[in-house]
Amino acid sequence: MPSIHHLLTINAPAERVFEAITTPDGLCSWWTTKAAGQPSLDAEYQFFFSKDYDWRAKVVEVTPPSQISWQMTNADTDWTPTQLHFQLTEGEDGMTTVRFAHTSWEKINDHFRRTSFCWATYLETLRKVLEKG
Repeated sequence: MPSIHHLLTINAPAERVFEAITTPDGLCSWWTTKAAGQPSLDAEYQFFFSKDYDWRAKVVEVTPPSQISWQMTNADTDWTPTQLHFQLTEGEDGMTTVRFAHTSWEKINDHFRRTSFCWATYLETLRKVLEKG
């Protein structure tokens, strides 16, 4: 099954990056319009963008502050079988490497391609929010 993968380094400790990708306020600072959820196994998250894009996901893996994975449960048809994965590794220099994957796509189609581009853009926004405020 096709997957989207991105790698970036953020000049922030892993704990701050983890908060930005797992707390409602953090998610709203770079990705969603509104969010809800907590980083605990089997917890449900809401990723709200508009009334037509009010998505849900279930936490399937979490190890604070180094990783979280969600299974999409309510989203666009192409997204519903997919999973989002963030793996964080903090270096001795305080920089955090983010390994992101959006896995289990059924096929490579135009939506997959747009989503890959959008993730690159959103992840760059995440970096800017954490590094520059």
